[in-house]
Amino acid sequence: MDANSEDWPALGHGAVGRGVHVRFDAPTPMDRDEAPPSRAVPRARADRPPGLAPAAPRWDPRLGGFPPRGRGRGHDGGYQHRPRRDFSDANVRKRAGRALSDPAEAAKRGLDQRSWVPTPPPDASHDERANDERENTFRVMSYNILASSLASEHPELYRGVDPRVMRPARRRRVLVEEIKALKPDVLFLQENDAFAFFKHELGRCGYEGKHAPRGGGKLDGSSVFFKRDAFGAVRDFESIDFEAAEVGLRSNAAAILTLSVASSRTDEKSSPLIVVVGCVHGLFNPKRGDVKLGQMRVFFNAVARARARVAAATGCSLEQIHCVLGGDFNCAPSSPLYHFLYSGFLDVDRVDRRSLAGCLVRGESISRADGGVDDEFAMLLETGGFDRDDDEWAAWDELRGERGGNDVQERLRRYYWDEEGLRLALGTDGSSTETTETTLERSESSPPARKKSSRAKRTHEDESVAPNLRFRATHALRGALASCYRAVSADGEEAPVTSWHARFKGTVDYLFHTRGLRTRRVLMPPKKIKNAAQLPSEEFASDHFCVVADVEAEEG
Repeated sequence: MDANSEDWPALGHGAVGRGVHVRFDAPTPMDRDEAPPSRAVPRARADRPPGLAPAAPRWDPRLGGFPPRGRGRGHDGGYQHRPRRDFSDANVRKRAGRALSDPAEAAKRGLDQRSWVPTPPPDASHDERANDERENTFRVMSYNILASSLASEHPELYRGVDPRVMRPARRRRVLVEEIKALKPDVLFLQENDAFAFFKHELGRCGYEGKHAPRGGGKLDGSSVFFKRDAFGAVRDFESIDFEAAEVGLRSNAAAILTLSVASSRTDEKSSPLIVVVGCVHGLFNPKRGDVKLGQMRVFFNAVARARARVAAATGCSLEQIHCVLGGDFNCAPSSPLYHFLYSGFLDVDRVDRRSLAGCLVRGESISRADGGVDDEFAMLLETGGFDRDDDEWAAWDELRGERGGNDVQERLRRYYWDEEGLRLALGTDGSSTETTETTLERSESSPPARKKSSRAKRTHEDESVAPNLRFRATHALRGALASCYRAVSADGEEAPVTSWHARFKGTVDYLFHTRGLRTRRVLMPPKKIKNAAQLPSEEFASDHFCVVADVEAEEG
C-alpha cells in the first residue's frame, strides 16, 4: 500500500516518500499515555525548548582542548569556549623559550662538550708531533645518524625531545656541520636514509661515498665516505644485505671498501698503504643474539676475503693490508657477542641465546624465574676465559655437573638454543659460501649434525646435536683486531656511552683496526648533555654520539 500521512501518522507529513527507518517497538507520541512506565517517553521541559542550552555552544575541535567529560547536550556549561591556539613562529619560539641556534653553531657547542684523549706513549722516545705533520695518519669516524623513517616508527623512544630538533632537515644540517668540523678521512654512516643528500653536501667538501642499502623495504642503509685527496683509488667495493647472504639473518646492511692511500702521503721507497674499511649496522632486537652473531660472522669473513683479494692482486702479505672496521654493533662491551668481535671466537653452548648481545632494553630483563640466565659466560671470563684444553674443560664441567654442565644437549636446552638458532649463529647449513670461515669443532668420535629443520623450535628436543660436542663460532680475523677506545683506557674499557634514548643508555658503537695500525687518540663522549635529558638534542642531532679516532700505520 502507498505510504501517506494518514497511514503513518507517527512519521508526519515530511517523511512521506522518503526512506525513513522506523522502530515499531519504540513508543510514539500517539501511545505515550498508554505505554508502560519502562517504555514511557519523557515529556519536553516547559521552561525551555529542547536542545542545547543558549549559553552552551557546540564544541569545535579547531578551538583546541578536549570535549568535556560527563556532560551531554542540554546541560548548562557543558561545552565551553576555548581560545584559538596561535601557531605562529613567534608564539612557538615564545612557548619553547628561545629559538634554535644556527646548525653550525649548535654543532660547535656539541663538540666543545667533548674532549680528545691521547693514547699513552709506548716509550719515552714517543714522538708528539701534531697529527697533521705525521705521515700515514688518518682520522676515522663512525656515526649512527638516526634514520628519520625509523624515528617515526618508534616515537616512544623520543618522548620529551623538542619536536623542532627532530625535524629531518634540521638534523641533517647539524650532522653535516659536525662532520665538516671533525674532518674525518674515512666516514662510516649507519641508518643513512638520505644518501643523496649527504653525497651532495659532503661532495662539496671533497668526499666520495659508497652506499649499501638495506633490503626488506627499508629506506636506510650503511655508507662509507672518504676524502679524495687522502685516498688515491677505490680498489674494491662490496655491499652486503645479510638476509640475501644467508636466509634468516634479517635485512641489515654492511659496506666494505678497499682504499689506497694517495701517493703524496706515502714515502716513495715504502710499499703503498692499502686499507680495507668496513661499515656495519647490526640487528637491534636485544633477544636475537643468534641473528646478531650470524651477521657479524658474515661481515668479518667478508672483510677477510676482501683483504685476501687485494693481497693477492698486489703481491703484498696480509700483514701489509690494514683493516679498519666501525659501526653500530648493537651489543654491550661486557656481552658474549663483543667477546666474539674482539677475540674472534665464542662457544655458543656456554652462553644464553637471549642475552648473547647483553644489550637489554630499559625496563626489560630475563629473570631466573622466567627460565633464568645462568651467567656461565661471566664465570668463564673470571676464571681464565674460553682457551682451555680438554682436561680443563672436563674439570669445569665436573664442577658444574649438578647443573648439567657436562651434557651439551642439556646446556643447549637450558640456554634456549634450538637447531634454527645454531644454524643462524654458526652457519652450519652448508648452502652459503659465507660460512666457509666458520668452524664447528667436534670430537673425532662424534657424529655430524643434521641439516637445519624446516622451522625453528622453541626447545631443542631433536637428536641433531650429539653429546659431548663443543659449538665454537669463529671469524676469519680472529686475533688480528684491536679496539681504538680500549687503547686509550687504562682499564681497557670502551667509551662509557655512545647511544642514549628513552629506553637505553649505553655503548654499542665501536672502532676496530688490525694490528698493523696504532691508535693515537680518540674523541670521548660528553659527560653530561646540556639542556637535554636524552638524545637527540639541539647540539647532537642523533640518538648516538659519533666515535672518532686518529690512527696511523706503524713503522716497520
